[in-house]
Amino acid sequence: MKQFYYYLYFRIYYFLIGISDDALNEIKPGATIIVLEILVITQLFIWLRLLKILSTVNEDFLWSKPFLIIIVLLLVVFNYFVFLYEEKWKKYDNEFNSFCKRKKRRWNFLIIVLILVILIGFIMSFYLFYQA
Repeated sequence: MKQFYYYLYFRIYYFLIGISDDALNEIKPGATIIVLEILVITQLFIWLRLLKILSTVNEDFLWSKPFLIIIVLLLVVFNYFVFLYEEKWKKYDNEFNSFCKRKKRRWNFLIIVLILVILIGFIMSFYLFYQA
């Protein structure tokens, strides 16, 4: 799982370099992963509300600004220490570049499916939220 997380960063890094190569190259993939994580957490909150698992008080607490800011800060700190601190992600760069084509295709496919599942789940949860 850890290796897949680093590979996700690695693929997003090289994808974004292909779009624009600038001083923020190492920060952009981390920010993209944080956005994906926020989408997953938002889905979780919405599903908890839809399934009526949370009380109104707990729901209000989860959507409060201080709680949301704490979540975002925790994600930023976590991802900083996982990827950027001492440039840990570069330790995997040679390993991922040496993957055979078949393995790269399989991992790239998994990343695309993961991102699509997150996006579709997010859209679906909001759709159901507004239908309720």
